[in-house]
Amino acid sequence: MEKGTLKDGNGTRITYYVNGQKESEGTFKSGKAEGLWIFYHENGRKASEGTMIDGKKRRSVEVLQPCREVGRSDQFQK
Repeated sequence: MEKGTLKDGNGTRITYYVNGQKESEGTFKSGKAEGLWIFYHENGRKASEGTMIDGKKRRSVEVLQPCREVGRSDQFQK
């Protein structure tokens, strides 16, 4: 499923997993991914974000979430 304002290759695009959780969001310019794109895990947590220039990934950052287990604050999960 997709939402956004994408028209004639320009605008925002948001995709969703079958379970309704957001999968990705970002913008297009002249039909190519441009600017900040954010990607999510199927459980809704942010997986990574990256900068797209002319449809190519230029910089990517993996996002780590703190583990919620008691006594294990020094570990992270994806």
